[in-house]
Amino acid sequence: MENKKSDDAQLADVLLSMLPEGVTALDDESDSLAVRQRKKEILDASLRVFSQKGFDGGRTKEIAQEAKTSEATIFKYFPTKRHLMFAVIKPLIETIARPLFMKPIERLLERQKGRPLEETLTFIMIDRWRMFADNERMIALAYMEAYRNPDLVEAMKQMIIPQIHKYLDPLFSAASTSGEIRSDLSPRFLSRSFLSQVLGFILVTRAVPEPFAFGELESDIAATVSLFVRGLAPRDGVHA
Repeated sequence: MENKKSDDAQLADVLLSMLPEGVTALDDESDSLAVRQRKKEILDASLRVFSQKGFDGGRTKEIAQEAKTSEATIFKYFPTKRHLMFAVIKPLIETIARPLFMKPIERLLERQKGRPLEETLTFIMIDRWRMFADNERMIALAYMEAYRNPDLVEAMKQMIIPQIHKYLDPLFSAASTSGEIRSDLSPRFLSRSFLSQVLGFILVTRAVPEPFAFGELESDIAATVSLFVRGLAPRDGVHA
């Protein structure tokens, strides 16, 4: 009898099923046609193995058998399993996750140019809450897998965290330069602090809504952001 898939394999299934057909290989302009083809065969095999065994359960030996090659050949192009996992996930981030998760933020920031920081952060937090609510199953599976698979976390962190800083750091930098907020805190620190506010709010209102959801969602978010931004107000002798 076929065994039920583990959470790890379910996550891989959900993520990998979102990849458009044929999107796997990470091409290097210096690669020959033969090398590109070999990499594609390895990554196609990786997709099949990971979707059945999960990122943690899939073994390079199994991938080599599926790709009809040797483990030595895999390690020639992908020095570690982490590199292989990264190569599989990156097209997903570029073709699915970025349009799904980051494009709305890009459009929002474009609309909000020149608007007050508090208003912009409120819209961002509302957008992220809705994104989480709409994709809760995938995010929950990713969280469970992250608990067991540090390599997957590291691979996704290398791709996602720079995107967060790309959008938030300039926002806080501009607000600091204009005098809207204090200037003694770095944009990187402020981005991390705001991200903590967002994640904390989502966690308590989704995991234990009854004791922590005090009113209408958007009003709660606006009040949370207001408290955060007011703590950044310029102080005498701090902002030049």
